[in-house]
Amino acid sequence: MVPGITALVAQLNAEIDALEQRVVPSWEGLVEPLERISDRMDRAWGTVSHLKASRPLLLGERRQA
Repeated sequence: MVPGITALVAQLNAEIDALEQRVVPSWEGLVEPLERISDRMDRAWGTVSHLKASRPLLLGERRQA
């Protein structure tokens, strides 16, 4: 999981760097590309969060109250 997230962060950082080089101060030129980048990270991190929350159940561990 760590290598995949690390690779994704590097890729998204490169996309942000490229966007900064050609930014157009408009909704379509800035906000929409940033939303696409953010959505990809949110989806990936959502999977990480789910797996972290499910780990105790998958390993048969009991949650402490």
